[in-house]
Amino acid sequence: MQVSFNAPSGAATLNPELPWNYDALRRTMQVGPQSFVATLLVDGKQQAQAALVCTVHSVNEAVTRIFTPSTGQWLDTTYCFAAFVNEDHPWISTLLQEAVAGGSVHSFSGYQYGPQSTAQQVQAIWDALAARGLSYVNVATDSGTSSLVSTQYVRFLDQSVHDQGANCVDASVLFASILRRIGLRPVLLFRPGHCFTGFYDAAEGGRIVAFETTYLGMASFASATAEGARELQITLPYLGSPQYAVVDIAVCRQQGISPIPYQPAEHD
Repeated sequence: MQVSFNAPSGAATLNPELPWNYDALRRTMQVGPQSFVATLLVDGKQQAQAALVCTVHSVNEAVTRIFTPSTGQWLDTTYCFAAFVNEDHPWISTLLQEAVAGGSVHSFSGYQYGPQSTAQQVQAIWDALAARGLSYVNVATDSGTSSLVSTQYVRFLDQSVHDQGANCVDASVLFASILRRIGLRPVLLFRPGHCFTGFYDAAEGGRIVAFETTYLGMASFASATAEGARELQITLPYLGSPQYAVVDIAVCRQQGISPIPYQPAEHD
């Protein structure tokens, strides 16, 4: 527990570690109130007690920015989207089998056979998702309940597949999940009001090959990569500015950001 004191007033601030029920949080799909009771004990005797009502948000809400009143600045937290990238999702195996059945690739080998092979693998995944009828839907929501925290609703991989629709963020985390599964190094790219995805052309990094996921179901992969290249050129000069970011999933994993575990839904 962290304790800080305000000497002039004699007040103390306590920051206890809360015993979160992570399974219950994972199942939370709607915003709702939650009551907490804080009890202060001194030498085992109750000295004070206070009841607090907080708002628990859906597990589908990713925190994108947090306002810091002391500095008057927004803190970028787009790295939270890395938790929605789930390279371990069991459905990915099914999609990869469908991609191989399409005939354009015989297997998925990551970077092993060079950039041309890598591009063919990504195109096979694109074609397999398009064949499933997955397409872009222009829907983005957040809770809108706080002026200090900005959030974005993100579908989990299986939700996008079941709905056969994904907005720019949904499709980007979907592709990033699959690309990481086949051994590529994906990134999520953000600019104001938009997200798209890409991957490094080599395992150790290098050039980013970007593609526009909103083209899924409406245009070829070649068109998507052409638009992705244009979007990348618009985005890169402003990295470090508010709402511009590149989220490298491999780096996020190294920093301890793990995928939100898959939870079978009623439609599975």
